[in-house]
Amino acid sequence: MRRARVVTALLVPAVLVPALLTACSGGRQAAEGQSATTVATTPTPSTPATSAATSPSEPASASTDSGAPSAAADLAPFVAQAAVVDDRLRAAAARINAVVTPGTFEVDAATASAVVAADPETAFALLPAGMPPNLLDAAITVYSDLATRRAAMNAFEYPGTVSDETSDRQYAIDCLHNGSTAAAAFDGDVAALVTLAASLPPVERPAPDSAQAAELVAVGTWISLGYNGCGSCGGDPVRNAPEVTWDVAPGSGGTPAGNVRGLPFTATYTAADGWQVLFNAC
Repeated sequence: MRRARVVTALLVPAVLVPALLTACSGGRQAAEGQSATTVATTPTPSTPATSAATSPSEPASASTDSGAPSAAADLAPFVAQAAVVDDRLRAAAARINAVVTPGTFEVDAATASAVVAADPETAFALLPAGMPPNLLDAAITVYSDLATRRAAMNAFEYPGTVSDETSDRQYAIDCLHNGSTAAAAFDGDVAALVTLAASLPPVERPAPDSAQAAELVAVGTWISLGYNGCGSCGGDPVRNAPEVTWDVAPGSGGTPAGNVRGLPFTATYTAADGWQVLFNAC
C-alpha cells in the first residue's frame, strides 16, 4: 500500500534536498517517540486560526502582558496554532499506535483523517515576514519540529491495508522513527522562541509582495519538500533557516527566481493568493 506523497510544489526530476533525509532504523517504535506541501502561500493573517484543541503539555504562549511592545505579539498567533498542531499530532500518534499490530494491519479512515488534520502549514502561514535572523531561526525550529513529525506519519494518511508481504509495513514503521527527536524537543523549542520573541522589538513587516515575504515562503516550502518530496517521510529537524539567493529578485523585472542551498525555484505573487514558490526537484 505504499503511496508516494504527492508534492504539488515540485517540477522536473532528480534533485534531492541535502541534509534533511535521514536513515531509518528498523523495528517497531511508537509514533512520536507533516498534508499539502505548498507552504504559506497567502499573506500572513493578523489573527490566529481558531483552536480546536489545546496541547496537553501546555506549551508556553507568547504573552504580551509584560508591558513594552515586543515581537511576542507578532509570534503569538503562530505559537497558539503550533500548540494546536502539536495536540493533533499527539492524537494521530495515539491512533497509529493503536492500529499497528504484528504482521499486516489496517489503517482505518479515522486514523487517516487524524493524520491529515495535523497540518503544520496552518501554523507556518501565521509566521510574519521580516523577522530578524535569530528570531527566524527559532521560529523555523518550531515549525520544523511539527513538519518532520507530520511527515513521519505519511504512510498513515490514507486508509487501507499495510501488508507485511511487501516492504510497505517496514517502510511505515521506519518512518515513525523520524519524528521522535522533534517530538521530544518541541516544548523546549517553543519556550525558547517565546522567550526570545519577548526580548525583541516588534517585527517590522515588509510589504506582502516583497522579497522578504517571498523568502519566508521559499524557506517553508524547502523544508516541506525535504520532508515530503521524492517519497520521503521526515528527517532531522532544521535548526537554522537556510539562506535564499536570488537570481531574479522580486520587482526587478521578469519572473522572480532563486535557489535555497543550490535547489532552484521560481516565485509568483498575486494579491489574492500571496507568494507561490515552485522548486525544480523530483
